[in-house]
Amino acid sequence: MAKFAMDCLQAMEQVTERLVVELGPDTNTLKLRVGLHSGTVVAGVLRGDKSRLQLFGDTMNTARSMEASGIPNRVQVSQETADLLISQGKGMWLSQRKDPVIAKGKGELVTFFVDRKKDTNPDHSNGSSVGDLSGSAVEVTTFHRITDWTTEVLAGILKEMIVSRRTSGIPRAPKAHLAALERDVTLRNEARSTTVIDEVQEIIELPEYRHKRDRGPGDDVVLDPIVVEELRDFVRTIARRYNDNRE
Repeated sequence: MAKFAMDCLQAMEQVTERLVVELGPDTNTLKLRVGLHSGTVVAGVLRGDKSRLQLFGDTMNTARSMEASGIPNRVQVSQETADLLISQGKGMWLSQRKDPVIAKGKGELVTFFVDRKKDTNPDHSNGSSVGDLSGSAVEVTTFHRITDWTTEVLAGILKEMIVSRRTSGIPRAPKAHLAALERDVTLRNEARSTTVIDEVQEIIELPEYRHKRDRGPGDDVVLDPIVVEELRDFVRTIARRYNDNRE
């Protein structure tokens, strides 16, 4: 169950990473907490319109407390579950939480966090709580995620522009268009008997607009890494100026 819980956390991170691109950076705030407790339970099927198997007992209540008092993206387990993991030679997965957990009807409980990866950094504690995270670290992480998402969105717009330019080179007859435009002009200067077309000094021919569905696929468009990095630097510069103005 400990392995399954950690796999669930990993899968949750992968899902939110995909959703960030589709729904925006705020989607990254979606987190998952996991709590585990070991003991005896009573199981039964609840009848009714929606029959379901339900578990009852003190073990379930304690497991709920492990989840409710846990930390996002962490697996919190009780002393009983930790003892079982130790008995199976998995004590290296455990790190005791620094602050005790208050469980309803139980008082203060000693709990542990589970992590299959050994922490090789002595300055980092797997048992750290939310309070141990500095606000600046969280802000920096959020800043990078937002800028990366914005960069990806703008890069997609650049690719659309490239596709549009590839398929917009259709020849036209500028003189014919101008003649038709001149005939349709209703704004005239009665005194001089001239039209607004007579005042035109220079004509810039624009490519003919084509709808996205007529432009062909743009999956083969690959932006130069230098262009993407310059775009990211531009987004970061604008974002930092926004934060400065907000303060």
